[in-house]
Amino acid sequence: MFVKSDLYIRGAESQRTAIVKMVMTIAERIGAETTDESALNIPIGMVMNVLAGDALHLGLLVGLNTEDSECVVMRVELPNATALMTLYDALLECFNEVEIEVDEDVEDVPWPF
Repeated sequence: MFVKSDLYIRGAESQRTAIVKMVMTIAERIGAETTDESALNIPIGMVMNVLAGDALHLGLLVGLNTEDSECVVMRVELPNATALMTLYDALLECFNEVEIEVDEDVEDVPWPF
């Protein structure tokens, strides 16, 4: 069973922008509809391949919320807390000027903002 979690990414605007661009570039490459950021459904392995060079990860990057100018919210659906922490660590390794707050198990919780 997969668990939905939200990652609240705050910090340097340049790095938040780079994270959004990375995700949207992956979405465009796989043909995902990018006009609706909340419904991207990108395989998390593709994101982890960019971040850590390892595509062997299960789960989805469900979507992004960029409505708050100070925070990007990334909703993910991952198999367990270990997978979530692996993504968390990979993001911080690549984007060291951001802070990430994790809200685990947000099943059926509406998007923030």
